[in-house]
Amino acid sequence: NVSESLNDFINLRSSTCLNEASEHPFSHCLIDDEKQLQSDADHQLLIDIHFTEPIHLASLHFAAAGDDAPTVIKLFVNKPNMGFDDAESQVATQEIILQLESEGEAVVQLKPLQFKGVHSLVVFVAENAGAKVTSVRYLEVFGIRARGKSTLEAP
Repeated sequence: NVSESLNDFINLRSSTCLNEASEHPFSHCLIDDEKQLQSDADHQLLIDIHFTEPIHLASLHFAAAGDDAPTVIKLFVNKPNMGFDDAESQVATQEIILQLESEGEAVVQLKPLQFKGVHSLVVFVAENAGAKVTSVRYLEVFGIRARGKSTLEAP
């Protein structure tokens, strides 16, 4: 099973991002162009991604640069509607120290057993490289569809 981009399986209607700047919403970081997601009141972002069907996640691809790039990210599987307090206090499925390459990109490999049958993924940006706000130019999720695992399909 070769992993592929699963951004097409993100349900934008039910996905949310807390503390996003209205002129730089979450949807901006799902397309690889000059637009970006940016935080509003401070550096933290709480992205709650919902998928149209269950998936097995393999990796996340981030593109960001400079002092406003994320550095500490906590991931939570199948915990929709978390708030900032929840994300701060609960143990993450995986915590990442983001190491961006010189061109401002990073691929984060995920622990395979913890990221199976994912309906929703919370991406909590806890820290950035020092700026007042955080910017994410691009976020792409990779993995495989959990074919036959959908509750809508016959066994």
